[in-house]
Amino acid sequence: MVSIRIVLATLASLLAFTQTGALANHSYVFYGNANYPPFIYQENGETVGMAVDLAKAVIDRAQIPAQFVPLEWKAAQERVKAGNGDALVLINKNPEREAIYDFSEPLLKSEFVIFRKSVRGDINDMHALDKKIVGLEKGGHTDSLMTRHPQVQKRIVSDISDALDLLERDQIDAFITERWVGEFSLARLGKANVVSLEPPVESSASFIAVRKGNAKLLEKINLGLRLIDEDGTRAAIQNRWSNKEVVRLTKSIFSYYQLSVALAIVTVVLLGLLASYARKLARYREQLEFRVNARTLELATARAEAESANAVKTRFMANVSHEMRTPLQLIVGYAEVGRLTVDEASLEVTAGYFDTIHTAGAKLTGTVQSLLEVADRAWNEHVSGPQELMQEIELGPFVNAIGLVTERLAREADQRLVVEMQSTRTSFRGDPTRLRQVFEHLMGNAVRYSPAGASITFRIADAMIGWAGSSEELPAISFQLIDQGCGIPEKEIAAVFEPFYESTRTHSSAGGSGLGLSLSRAIVMHHQGSISLRNNPVAGLTCEVIVPCLRVDETNGDEPTRPS
Repeated sequence: MVSIRIVLATLASLLAFTQTGALANHSYVFYGNANYPPFIYQENGETVGMAVDLAKAVIDRAQIPAQFVPLEWKAAQERVKAGNGDALVLINKNPEREAIYDFSEPLLKSEFVIFRKSVRGDINDMHALDKKIVGLEKGGHTDSLMTRHPQVQKRIVSDISDALDLLERDQIDAFITERWVGEFSLARLGKANVVSLEPPVESSASFIAVRKGNAKLLEKINLGLRLIDEDGTRAAIQNRWSNKEVVRLTKSIFSYYQLSVALAIVTVVLLGLLASYARKLARYREQLEFRVNARTLELATARAEAESANAVKTRFMANVSHEMRTPLQLIVGYAEVGRLTVDEASLEVTAGYFDTIHTAGAKLTGTVQSLLEVADRAWNEHVSGPQELMQEIELGPFVNAIGLVTERLAREADQRLVVEMQSTRTSFRGDPTRLRQVFEHLMGNAVRYSPAGASITFRIADAMIGWAGSSEELPAISFQLIDQGCGIPEKEIAAVFEPFYESTRTHSSAGGSGLGLSLSRAIVMHHQGSISLRNNPVAGLTCEVIVPCLRVDETNGDEPTRPS
């Protein structure tokens, strides 16, 4: 890592030296939106913000003779377009802009979300905004985003303060903006009666743009971005600004005690699981060391296994910490505000936040349940469930129930679900609760990793499946889920079924704990079925689950009876 930084720094110096004639008498101007807190804004007469710090770090690392100038955003774009400026900091891509500017590597990732009054429970996603009035900043990314939703009535606002004023006077129903921008403004203005909604309307990246054809400056900007990644500057800046977020919460003494108890229980469970996993890992390392000493010829393989185990632990710690951190921060915040201001909250305000409490609690419950299942020493027996839970399942109602859940998820993500019922079978044997758990997880993955506007196909067809100890095959039902997402690298397809493993193509800061596919495989194998993944020829992934219509152990050891 150190050698890479040295090479990059040397390259930056050589570029600066070879271009001395071109740059010595010229100072570049980097423009940014002057009123875009917490990214760019004025504080005590000084321009501050996360994007300001990132831009200055890029300029410093790449040795670019430039200055950062805050300006009204439309004027800033016009200046760079006309050649009176050199770069725009924190700008989103769209076809119109790509015709004018060249864009750097990503500077920041952004999420655009809906903000509404806490009492407006009728607004919970984009579909609920049909024929309603939504505030947008003119010329911003949300303005172009809303062209995909012509049924929504737009009202242009000058800034977030203007949007909040209109929202409080009920002149707009909601407004859409970048999550950090909205949350920061709400905290500064003390607007406890306004909430943000999940999931985001859109996730995107912001960049630094230069005038079309300015390849030399773009090259140096990209170099600076890579350098601040290499030396940890980007991560340090983002962490520093992340710690400035203010959680705005309502309060209730009843909620305070309940949430305090929940926090204590979750903390104890998490610590116990982490300690248990650490002990298991320590025992595994001891056994591995003994094998290495006893078998010199297997040294390379044993070392690779140890490194893999350590990577699993690291990935587990990172994923679970992320999954637990956000709802835990919400619980801690509610508890603290409830303790300090118990007598100040109205019933109307308090009611608006219990949706958030329920969502955080449900997410924690799901994560802890998955962890408990994996930590159980008899894990395979646990996910299998007792034999008496196996029952006759009517195929049509089962598919319809799964389709209803998935259709809602797809609709919220601006996607479309297509159900293709091609099977002639009418029923099969299984545990309906566990199988629904499998399909709801697979459907959630398909929606999560497919882009807006995509189609997700759920195809049910007749199939045959082999069974151990016989060349015969059982009649079965094939459930295929075909998405249009990013797929999985071929070399990782087998690995994603292992506990805590997450594909490099789907891994992100918002990733899960890496347990869903592992649990799904255990459940399907208990049904004597199979689960497989394969990349589609064009784009996306096909996940196929095959479940026999009749279990082998229900045939008294003889060949299974084939249903008519």
